[in-house]
Amino acid sequence: MVADEYVSIDELAERVIRDMSQYSDEVVKKSREAAKAVRNQMKPMVENKSPVRHYSTHTQTVSRIIVHRSPGVPKAVKQVKEEKYQPGYFKQGWAYGNIKLKNGREIYGVRNKAMPTVTHLLNFNHNLITHGKFRGEVQGTGFVEEAQNWGIRELERRLSEFLERE
Repeated sequence: MVADEYVSIDELAERVIRDMSQYSDEVVKKSREAAKAVRNQMKPMVENKSPVRHYSTHTQTVSRIIVHRSPGVPKAVKQVKEEKYQPGYFKQGWAYGNIKLKNGREIYGVRNKAMPTVTHLLNFNHNLITHGKFRGEVQGTGFVEEAQNWGIRELERRLSEFLERE
């Protein structure tokens, strides 16, 4: 038996628009959750691959200073400190980053809040110029690109799985 229910075109259009907006809101919400989950996995990857510079500061500390020297009074004693290495300031500076665009969209990622310009210098190749002359090229490590490419592939995989289920 066919129901004798009539729906006007305006009502049908409203229902379709309402259902589509609910579906799109759900897709946006789940895609944001997937992007945040991928971002959360990228941070430890970048932290583990971040270089730590090993260098010695060879600093000295004066342990005793004597202003007026008289005969028999020893001079100031200098003590050499133990080798001191960079504490991982760059490596520990990774944080989650969000960029809000003018159109309302957000970009989720990982950034180095401690030394943002060093990230670019370490990741990409650069010309070495000293005293205004080209001396060669410094090779970048590309450690950020590896995590970024993994993040892109992982997000695409998660989104395709989600959309196939819907």
